[in-house]
This record gives sequence, structure tokens and C-alpha cells, in this order.
Amino acid sequence: MAYGIDLGHSIEQQVRSRMTLTSADLKGIQIKSPGSAKLTKPLLQQSGMSLSWWPDHLRSPEFDVPRERLKNAVIKINQFAGDDTIEFEALKELRLASAALSQAYMSQYPPSRKKTLSTAETMQYIRTEDFLARLFQTIQRMRDTGKVERMGTSQPFDIDRHGADAAKLATWMLQNGVSFGKPVPGNEAAYSRLFTKFADLYGLVGG
Repeated sequence: MAYGIDLGHSIEQQVRSRMTLTSADLKGIQIKSPGSAKLTKPLLQQSGMSLSWWPDHLRSPEFDVPRERLKNAVIKINQFAGDDTIEFEALKELRLASAALSQAYMSQYPPSRKKTLSTAETMQYIRTEDFLARLFQTIQRMRDTGKVERMGTSQPFDIDRHGADAAKLATWMLQNGVSFGKPVPGNEAAYSRLFTKFADLYGLVGG
């Protein structure tokens, strides 16, 4: 109350306005998919699968052929990002390429071999299994929906639906198990701006 005027609602409106986000606020923000400590990607990355990061095990020379096949299949399928339908043959090749990589990996690292792995190798094995499982799940969803989506999130980020303000972004991240990745050098200011808006959100809802 100031000069006989209740400023509570006015202050709340001001805080809400400060939580509004734009593409400029989100540019440079990196996110991590659930269960993948090293797999980070730009929040505003265009729809379409991204294989810019591979688990260490899959970088071995023995996987060069199936890995390259999968990369080519992804390039093909990404041509349909944003379209209403995916070409059947492109999706079929993506499924076959993914299966070939999984089979090649399991032939080199069968379940029985897990017992002989060191702790570090076991962690790599777990990361690779997680990577292949998420790849399979993504392809299954694309087959079910007929639309290309990014690998690693169950609900692809839509800036209009999920990035209008800090509250919507926080909700999307919680629903999809997504967390912030470390900033790429030079993008620290974007994190500072965004976290200021998250602080405003915290102040509004209390904690």
C-alpha cells in the first residue's frame, strides 16, 4: 500500500511482464536430455534429428559403416522436418540404419561382456544403451505421428507454446526431464538474462 493505493496487482503484472521471453533471450541456451550428461544441444535448434554427439563406444572404427549409414538416413529424414508427412522409404531406411547400428553394437558388446568391463567402460556402455534406446523411441514416435522430431525430448520445443515466458519454459523442461547444459563460451550473457527471469518467476510463485 502506497499513498492509499494497493500496488500488489500492479507489481505482479510488472513481474509477469519481466518473465516474457523472446528468441533473443533463448538464443545460445543449451539443454541436456534426460540421462545424458554429455548430450547437449541448442534449445532453439530447428526440428529434425541431431546426431552431432555420439557416445564414445560408437565412435570406434568398427562402427564407422553403420554410423555413417545412420547419419545419411538422418540427413534424408531431416528434409521432411516441418512437413505433414514423412516419405515412407526415408523412414524405413532410418529404421533399418538404426537397427544395423544397434546390432553391430550388441555383437561387440553383448550383455555377457558387461561383467568384464571396468567402471568407466560400464558407464560408457550405459550411455550407449541410453542413446540407442532414445533413438529407437524417437523413430517409433515419428512412425506413429508421421512427423520428424528432435532426438532426446518426448515433446519437441515449440517457442510459441513453450517459450513465451519463463513459466512456460520451466513447465516444458519439467515435463520432459530437460535441464540446462553448460553455456558455449561467449553465450554466458544469455544464461544471465534467462536466470534473472527465472528468479522473477521464483519470486512470483514463492518458494
